[in-house]
Amino acid sequence: IILLHYYGVWGVALGAAIPKLLVCVFFLPGHLCRILKVSIPSFLWQAYMWPLTICLPMAAVVYFLHRRFAPHNLLSLVAQALAGILVYGCALFAYVLINEPEGIKLRKRFFKFRHEVLDR
Repeated sequence: IILLHYYGVWGVALGAAIPKLLVCVFFLPGHLCRILKVSIPSFLWQAYMWPLTICLPMAAVVYFLHRRFAPHNLLSLVAQALAGILVYGCALFAYVLINEPEGIKLRKRFFKFRHEVLDR
């Protein structure tokens, strides 16, 4: 309420964001690590670094396209968004093939199939 008086609508947003940030940064990681019996660095890597790693190629492509070919109409904006979605999808697919159990099974099946086809 104090922030509302000084900053208006922005104060309301800050009043909601500040407690959420404090809980998510200081309380939640330690509490979850104790419950899950996982180390904090492992938790931080799984919770934050993998998603960031997957998003970085998309962000680079979108940034490059926006700087090089600024969208002047809806069609060019949609094209840039689709390019970003495509890059994100490829990065996510690579993550699944590398880290997820179903992705590892799929990768093994693909290499087995490829080996069988090439041996004929």
